[in-house]
Amino acid sequence: MPTKFVLTTAGLAKASLASPTGPHIEVTSFKIGSGSGYTPLPTFTQLTGIELYSGVPASIRYYDSTTIDVTCEIPASAGPWEYGEIGLYLSDGTLFALAAFDTKRKKLSAAIDLVPHVPVFHCLLRLQQAPASFVIDTSGNLDLLEVPNFGYVTAPKW
Repeated sequence: MPTKFVLTTAGLAKASLASPTGPHIEVTSFKIGSGSGYTPLPTFTQLTGIELYSGVPASIRYYDSTTIDVTCEIPASAGPWEYGEIGLYLSDGTLFALAAFDTKRKKLSAAIDLVPHVPVFHCLLRLQQAPASFVIDTSGNLDLLEVPNFGYVTAPKW
């Protein structure tokens, strides 16, 4: 069953100010945490568990006419640990969106477990409302997309 992201109140406040001429919404990182089994609320400002990994989104692409796919990867060298939540963060450190699994998942380490385990998360941002600029720093490039504002975020298959 898909895990759904919840946009935070702080993230929506930043999104409501965005426009094509600026300010822009800049998703620059994601964090993986140890929390799980909870329902994220818009009032959350951070992960509920311990931060286990932080990285830059690997890539972005258009999923369909209203949705952007932000791909986040945990490298094979990270771990081992159990994780249960992922947060998307803006350039100023604001938690933009948060998702939690019902149960923890195991992240293996290539160095310890001899398994090249690279979890990939497809974080879909579904967009609505007035035009705005959405900037996503990726491990490859800095991408700027002219898109409408978002209504909610969902992750299809993890």
